[in-house]
Amino acid sequence: MPHHPHQLIQRTELKACWTPGALGPLLMTLISPADEFSIISTNSSDNKAERKYDKNQAHLIQQRAIERILRWILDNAKKQNTVDKAQSQFEEICMRMNRFGLKPANETQLYCENRLALDNFMSDAVLRLADPENEKMRTRYAQHVKLLGAISDNYYQRSQFYGRTYLPAGRAEYIGPGQ
Repeated sequence: MPHHPHQLIQRTELKACWTPGALGPLLMTLISPADEFSIISTNSSDNKAERKYDKNQAHLIQQRAIERILRWILDNAKKQNTVDKAQSQFEEICMRMNRFGLKPANETQLYCENRLALDNFMSDAVLRLADPENEKMRTRYAQHVKLLGAISDNYYQRSQFYGRTYLPAGRAEYIGPGQ
């Protein structure tokens, strides 16, 4: 039995949960706007401890979760020498970033738009100065998506711009075969 929660999640028995239909909605949820929250933990001696997280801390937790999920997919693929399958899985995951995890009719265009949304969310340098590990995590994310999206990313074009709000926005367009 694994001793750490991360080991449990990585176990092969949970591979059924790693389907694009499940991970797409999960990533969609994780890139939603962060909000403050608190957790009340109890231990065996009936002591309650409340831990509060502000919006920045919540955003960072979401970013860490995204990076960790992609790392697990990639690590598993490297162990089994199936990186090509992981790339297809990642493409499917991005296409299915909707409430029900269904593959839409305009799947290739939605891959582009969802990848842009994912990358924009992860590019926000939340608490960068608080801990150098936060920036390393975002760098690892960039490395993961570079490898996982290596095939599909050749078929879309991005346009980034900054509007009056000075927030990054942009447009992603599928330019590959079949469109």
